[in-house]
Amino acid sequence: MAAPAGLKAHMLKANPEAASIIRGNTGKSYARLHLKDVKYADNSNRESLATWTFEFDIQPATK
Repeated sequence: MAAPAGLKAHMLKANPEAASIIRGNTGKSYARLHLKDVKYADNSNRESLATWTFEFDIQPATK
């Protein structure tokens, strides 16, 4: 399964179609957390250093 995605076994890849919605403690504000990209220093070594890029958007509460 990893090979068609261009990965070696046990490597991670970001899903550009997915994000998580986080609701604020009052239930009136929301945030979207999206893992945009995972880059390995060495694409053939799952234990190499990796850089993870996240997007975090906040929708403030309205009155």
